[in-house]
Amino acid sequence: MISNSLKFILLLGFAPLAAFAESSDAIRANAEGNRAYFAGKFPDALTKFEVARRAASEAKDEQYTAIAMYGLARANAQLCKTDFAEKWFLASIELREKIPDDKYAMVTQNYLEFARYLLSRGRTAEAVPYMDRSVPNVERLGVESSDPIAYADFLVTYANALNAVSRPADAEKALGRSKDVRDKNAGKKALFKPEKYPTDCPSEPLAK
Repeated sequence: MISNSLKFILLLGFAPLAAFAESSDAIRANAEGNRAYFAGKFPDALTKFEVARRAASEAKDEQYTAIAMYGLARANAQLCKTDFAEKWFLASIELREKIPDDKYAMVTQNYLEFARYLLSRGRTAEAVPYMDRSVPNVERLGVESSDPIAYADFLVTYANALNAVSRPADAEKALGRSKDVRDKNAGKKALFKPEKYPTDCPSEPLAK
């Protein structure tokens, strides 16, 4: 059973420092990558996540390979390396869809973060399907009880995206759900605020 302190992990932008890697090198490098990332040292984070990916791959540790790919995606996105960011988001999703979820790393987390990234690039129509896939799992895992206002905020973002792709009925439903969550949790504040990706990155050709 997932504890209340972990139920909103799907809304977070990172995986915990260590949970399931067989390779101590992957654990250590991923931890260093996370620290660098949240300190705003994105080039260092990129280096560490790549070390983690290689170590996990050599250890045939698919869980941690997916986690490292996810870190690479986010770090590249922050550095405006847009094509590499998308490459690693998609690779992490493809791998995570093939392996079991763990309580610390779930495919829904990858869907949500890729959707946030796509929204930052103005690619709303591409983001919505990933958000569609995420909502049922977020509901099922009880994010409403662990971080209700963060969930309500997400539902507003979802509704705005739905309106943008001409799905007003679904948008109205999401807004109604958001209002219901807020009304039941008056006075609470969001524990999680999603990090923003740069919105002014130029397009770049994927390096060979």
